[in-house]
Amino acid sequence: MSLNIKNAETVALAEEVARLSGATKTATIRDALKLLRARLLEERAVVPGTAERLMGIAARVQALPDLGEMTTDDLYDEQGLWK
Repeated sequence: MSLNIKNAETVALAEEVARLSGATKTATIRDALKLLRARLLEERAVVPGTAERLMGIAARVQALPDLGEMTTDDLYDEQGLWK
């Protein structure tokens, strides 16, 4: 297998991390890619119960009374403080 990295910064980072860790550049890049893959998969994972929680929130919001249109005058007094 062959991987040709043509970016000097990437090569320098791989060399530095390999030197600091005592691993080969190949192992360093492999481990970095495994960590990145794990993080990306974790970010994409669906948390169990998320859909149910969102549906519950939507139901509670839909059950709220309709207050009609509101303006800043409805929220703040003459001094700009909450009513």
